[in-house]
Amino acid sequence: MSSIILEKYPVVSIIVAAYQSASFIRKCINAIQKQTYPYLEIVVINDGSTDETQKVLDELAREDSRIFVYYQENQGVSAARNNGLRRVTGQFVTFVDADDWIGSEHIETLVYTALKENSDVVSSGHVHETDGMVIPVFKKRESFSCSKYEALLEAFILNYSEKAFSFEVTDKLFKVNCVKDVFFAKGIRVAEDLLWFWQVMKSCKKFSYVPLYDYYYVMNPNSAMNTMSLTKQQERLFVIKSIYVDCQNDKDIPIKLLNKIRYRYYRYIITFMKCKYQLKEIPESCEIREALEDIKKHKFDFITTMEIPFKSKIGLLYLLFMRRIMTVG
Repeated sequence: MSSIILEKYPVVSIIVAAYQSASFIRKCINAIQKQTYPYLEIVVINDGSTDETQKVLDELAREDSRIFVYYQENQGVSAARNNGLRRVTGQFVTFVDADDWIGSEHIETLVYTALKENSDVVSSGHVHETDGMVIPVFKKRESFSCSKYEALLEAFILNYSEKAFSFEVTDKLFKVNCVKDVFFAKGIRVAEDLLWFWQVMKSCKKFSYVPLYDYYYVMNPNSAMNTMSLTKQQERLFVIKSIYVDCQNDKDIPIKLLNKIRYRYYRYIITFMKCKYQLKEIPESCEIREALEDIKKHKFDFITTMEIPFKSKIGLLYLLFMRRIMTVG
């Protein structure tokens, strides 16, 4: 273990939100227990599971004094993570989902990088695991440290294969001082990571990336992102709209980052409108009206910016044309 770590021994709090996890939570916790960095506080929030999750967690906690288990009525992953954030006592915090697992050197590498670079946030990236097969999703790069704006520029690249990391909170280590007053929005089941990451990054000064890719995101066909109902589309739109409005009040934000966020906002509008048209609904919601006004206001930027592909511009114009026809009809 590096001397820089041996001198300081910061405690890392790991928050695990568990729901109906009896069949896989042991693998997740065992992977955390096997970390080469032993100074851990493992905070597990049982989010109202009705299977044997609590029984498994109690057994694990009896075997390891670093494991702290708390039960709450079912409120969702955001509420469970918030519960964990209120309980952590470490100097750093990270998250591991109950159906995922991490490599044995994951925490040590992130802590070493955070101390060496004096970074507020460190990202390792992650890989997908499907039926035991590991699938790379990011473009691997050399380690680097950068400002919060440079990190957000990377995270907001739309195509995962063109960036080194994204906004998921589970493959990142955070200084507790940077997140202690930031909580996940309750009631949002989609893109809650994106909104929380954005809010944390506003107070972040330095960000580091290390190409570890040893956080294993186990693909679940029933997850929120893989079952995108109209309601979830609307939640995702709410998140990106909140970020878009927020960034317009930041006088220091680079125009390139603003354009990337604007593009994602417009793209989510397109997806939401398509979904409503498929359901034979006229999308005259507040979100749509506000988005259309924003497009009119920034139509020159919308047409000329390189961050928005030509195909997307045509697609949005077509949907606006269809909206007029359906509204008139």
